[in-house]
Amino acid sequence: LTFVATDFEARADDNTYEVEITASKTGEDNAIQTIVVTLNNIFENTIAINDQALSVDENASIDDNIGTLVTTGTVTAFTISTGNDDGFFKINNTGRIQVARTDLDYETKQSYTLTVKIEGDDAKDETAQITITINNLLENTLAIADQTRSVEESAITDTNIGAPLITTGTITTFSITAGNDKNFFKIDNIGQIQVAKTGLDYETKQSYTLTVKIEDADAEDKTAQINIEITDVDDIAPTNIVLTHNNITLNAPIGTIIGTLSATDIDTKDLTYSVVNNTNFEITGNQLKVKTTPSTVATLNLNITASDGTNTSTPQAFTIAVIDNSTPIIKQFIVTQDGNNGRLISKNGGDVTVQAVVSASSYTWDSSSLTNKNSSNSTTFVFDPTNINSGTHAIKLKVEANSNYSERTLQLKLITESITSNDSDGDGIPDDKDTSNANNKIQAGEGKAIISTITDAKILLGVMGEYSGQLTLDQVKGYLAANNLTNNANNASTIGDIYDYVVEGLGATTFAEVIIELSTAIPAAAELYKYSLVNGWSGFVTNDDNTIKSKTSETCTDNSPWEIGLFPGATCLKLTIKDGGENDTDGNQVNNKGQVNGVVESTVSIVIPTPSDIGGSGDSGSGGGGCVYNPNAPARFDMGFILLMVLGAYYLLRRKRRLIR
Repeated sequence: LTFVATDFEARADDNTYEVEITASKTGEDNAIQTIVVTLNNIFENTIAINDQALSVDENASIDDNIGTLVTTGTVTAFTISTGNDDGFFKINNTGRIQVARTDLDYETKQSYTLTVKIEGDDAKDETAQITITINNLLENTLAIADQTRSVEESAITDTNIGAPLITTGTITTFSITAGNDKNFFKIDNIGQIQVAKTGLDYETKQSYTLTVKIEDADAEDKTAQINIEITDVDDIAPTNIVLTHNNITLNAPIGTIIGTLSATDIDTKDLTYSVVNNTNFEITGNQLKVKTTPSTVATLNLNITASDGTNTSTPQAFTIAVIDNSTPIIKQFIVTQDGNNGRLISKNGGDVTVQAVVSASSYTWDSSSLTNKNSSNSTTFVFDPTNINSGTHAIKLKVEANSNYSERTLQLKLITESITSNDSDGDGIPDDKDTSNANNKIQAGEGKAIISTITDAKILLGVMGEYSGQLTLDQVKGYLAANNLTNNANNASTIGDIYDYVVEGLGATTFAEVIIELSTAIPAAAELYKYSLVNGWSGFVTNDDNTIKSKTSETCTDNSPWEIGLFPGATCLKLTIKDGGENDTDGNQVNNKGQVNGVVESTVSIVIPTPSDIGGSGDSGSGGGGCVYNPNAPARFDMGFILLMVLGAYYLLRRKRRLIR
């Protein structure tokens, strides 16, 4: 049987053929058989679709387009065959999938996988997996504002810090994301901040700023700054009571000030001092005074306590020496104005009271610009600054006892504006600028200090200093100009860091000893110069009573040995200066010496002299002109000095010969 192929698509009825075949044989009946021939279709076209991913926002509207599927070939029909049980999606014959229901919800289901079938004419059906991701829309709104809470420094673990944070919206998570480096705080899921561990300390840190984040799966995260203020608890008693002086003269009258008290208390500066079971002394404010006149030379013992109003210190023992001092010593000037202490005073602050800590038989005050409202024969000088010109004003006190006398000059700085910070320790540096309230230390540059090593002596800022015992040459010149003084500070162009200070209350001690923490290490071939307002710059004199030592150390007060002189590279300088000696620059500098008055004033600088530095300023009226020869200088300096002399003589001889011609 031979069959001629035909086209499956061309047949309109069906795809079969019936063929009747007759077999005949002579003498027999014909055999007839019907054969059915089925025509099989061969797909002549090709269609294709790959797995694809689409996305749609939750709560999308009906008929919102999700996306059109990518196919190849001629596709005549698209159907979703599985994965659409909830009927959320529909597809048209262009392959566009659309939303069929409005309640797509990210929180219920985040994605759907549909099986999509495609069909085409004369092509095999194909299917693909279409993943539709539901996009989350932030349907909730969260809010939190910056807030403040407070907690006592002594709070224990799990202490609630104020009320839970104020927020709006439904919040599932609170977290501290910044500001909790020491892990002192924690927060729960209702927004309650708590103490996570003990150790909060007001004296170490007064507040913390935490960044708190709030979260919810259906909302945008929000953050706020939460300030935690640590409140001070008066939990520590005062310690380390210090008395500025511990001796009085024989027969000192009742009310004589012995010294000023101070103590260390990290909780408060308002302290009350008390004498424990002793009738010889009394305390007014922070001043220890004579209550019973001492009639014999003796050593008197007493105990003093300090209280901050809540806690009282352990009684601290002191010894007061009653001495027969032939020369009265002005131990200290206490300057007060309207409750403020210190040598900085204001024109609008009311009367200024200067109290001298001294015991003598007569007191003579003298000032060219200030008028004493008090009796001249007293330890107190009172004046009204209202109509006095601004600037530096001097008050001199001369005290006499047993035919002996001493003098001391106090320099006060008068300003027009109000005083904004007290000088509670009276060292010449306002409290808001002062880094130490110790009586034996003043600041002198960044992280540096000048320290007095003499027991009971007090160190003060020099008259030219402002907030620091370290000066520059320009500050010295500025002080001279501001006070209409002759400029005698120009004769040493290589002057380095300058240190200006006063040591008072030396009493029976005849010298001051100070340690200077240097800002700049000592260079090679350096020398030490001193400066006085009377004589200008000159070499520091060394002898049995005046010494120079140096060393390299981080603290300067450790036990490492000192080198005699200026040691190159040293960072510490130790000076011994005799009261009334060649390096004491107070008073009128008679015979180039200071006054013997229990006070040493000193201004020094480490320099490298050059020939031009040795000659002086050339101002004969300043008292600082001429050449300064230091017999203790190194040999290099001696040779330079001699060379200058030889060259000067040679110049004069040549000039004389020319004049003769």
